[in-house]
Amino acid sequence: MSNDFHNTTHVESRSRAELRNFIIQSSTLLEISLSGLVLIGLLISIVPLIQWMPGLFIDGNDVETVYKTMQKAVKHAREGTGPSIVECKTYRHHGHNGSDPGTYRPPEEVEAWKARDPLILFRDKGYLTEKERKEIEDKVEQEVQAACKFAAESPYPEASELMDDIFCD
Repeated sequence: MSNDFHNTTHVESRSRAELRNFIIQSSTLLEISLSGLVLIGLLISIVPLIQWMPGLFIDGNDVETVYKTMQKAVKHAREGTGPSIVECKTYRHHGHNGSDPGTYRPPEEVEAWKARDPLILFRDKGYLTEKERKEIEDKVEQEVQAACKFAAESPYPEASELMDDIFCD
């Protein structure tokens, strides 16, 4: 955990900033499975205690829980009572990138988490049919393919554009 994160949350809490910190905890560091290791979650989860701001550690795979929790965090911030931290425990089904096969995680761990995929849980609660899930997946796949095609066919930007859209005034 970097000092930047702690310093930022400290400034947020003291200034009563209208911010929501949304942290996705995917249970793995590159090539290290965190199953059974709660240190990272604890480090993030104690930040609210240190910084005097509300914080929650929730099931990030439960869409309804995430939605309701973030509604409360937004309300808290808009009331001018300061920032909050919401840490969502979830799981990355694949490696971190194309060269990471994710073989450091036991297959049964991966399969157990796949069974808790947010879309599956959402479907099981009756909010999503299998047909709708398939339509969503197909649409996302088309969008990803179109974005990849656009990127591959686009010219490289000029060197003068290197810092464009990085900072805002």
